[in-house]
Amino acid sequence: RFLMSSNGRYEYVQLDTLISLSHRTASTVGYCDSPWTELKAQMRLLAPSIAITFIQYSSTVITDSIAGHLGQFELASLAIAYTFMRLAYGVL
Repeated sequence: RFLMSSNGRYEYVQLDTLISLSHRTASTVGYCDSPWTELKAQMRLLAPSIAITFIQYSSTVITDSIAGHLGQFELASLAIAYTFMRLAYGVL
C-alpha cells in the first residue's frame, strides 16, 4: 500500500521488504525516489508471473507438437479439447 506524503513523494507503508536499506529512515519505512525504483520493486513481484505464463504457453506448444506427430485425428481432438478448456476458463 502506498500513501502520498505532503511533498508529493510516495511513501512505502507495508512493502518494506522491497525497499533497500538505504531508503529507510527512522520516521518512515522508505520513499520511492524515482520511477525506476518503483519499476524495480514491481518487477520483483511480476517476474514469477511472467515465468509461469511462459511455461504454460510452452507446455501447450509441446503438447500440440506431440499430438501432431501422432496423427491428424489426435491433433483435431486436441484442438476441440483446447476450445472447451478456454470456454471453461472464460466462464470461471
